[in-house]
Amino acid sequence: MQLVKSMTFTVGEDSEVERLEELHRRRNVLAAFCKLIVHRVLEMSMAAEVFMYYMKYHNDFGDIIKETMYRTRQMDKMDSARTLVLCLQQLFVRLKREQESGARAHPGVQTFTSIKELARRFALTFGDLIKFRECVVVIHRNGIEFVFQEFGQTPDAPTPPYLSYLTILGEFSSKLLKQDKKIVFSYLQKHTVEHIVDLREECWQPLVYYRASLLAAAEGEDAVSYVSSDRKPYLPGRSPFSKQKLEGSKSPCPFSPVDSKVSKGHRSSFSPSHQEKTTDADPFSVPADPPAKRLNFEGSVLSTGHEAEDDTVDVEL
Repeated sequence: MQLVKSMTFTVGEDSEVERLEELHRRRNVLAAFCKLIVHRVLEMSMAAEVFMYYMKYHNDFGDIIKETMYRTRQMDKMDSARTLVLCLQQLFVRLKREQESGARAHPGVQTFTSIKELARRFALTFGDLIKFRECVVVIHRNGIEFVFQEFGQTPDAPTPPYLSYLTILGEFSSKLLKQDKKIVFSYLQKHTVEHIVDLREECWQPLVYYRASLLAAAEGEDAVSYVSSDRKPYLPGRSPFSKQKLEGSKSPCPFSPVDSKVSKGHRSSFSPSHQEKTTDADPFSVPADPPAKRLNFEGSVLSTGHEAEDDTVDVEL
């Protein structure tokens, strides 16, 4: 995997023509590696090292990585969900280690904001909430265990070292069904009941945010309202005007039901959102360049005769 990463996820300083030719070669290398995963030659967990570059190299390899997500989800949707979790947790742990070491920022380490955005993009791929119900619940359960498992509270360590991961995990809360939000919230309570938790303390704010993401949609309010209520207890001396302003700041939850009338042949399970619609291409018959900047190179690398459908990326693996 290190060889593939060094050959693929790098940026050279060549001329424009050389850069495009090099990009074509790198896309072929990545496509070949992803094909080994899709055809079960390599473990699916190996895809985590590829998925983590989805945002950073979206223009160059986004179509290939997205199709790999779709294919692995077809193979085993539960293992595919665990692979996404593994990807996010690996990135998060690397970031924490770098922060604790105080060393200079390593180019291979992504920022917290970029990891959170990656989680949001991953969440968008779960279009059919009924079909992927178990997958999303597993992502939440795994994330809660990742944060609280083996944590022993002490005066020197009042919060789990990975508590801020809950902010990343909250990106998947909108993909939970209403009844599952309550189940996940109960599971969260089970892991926090043994600890002294003061939600008004700044150090516990990731937990406040995550609780809000679970409760808000279930109660028809937004997460900001819940974060505000957790952090700021009611003040009896507050004027009616101030109270009215606070109540007026609440906005309806942006979460809306998903139309479940989707034909079996439609790939709604992998349609990320209207923000990520792609054109009908033949990506894993790897084009020389990503859709935005296509070259006229002939030949395909990975082709299985897969026919294009709407709202999907057709990377032939």
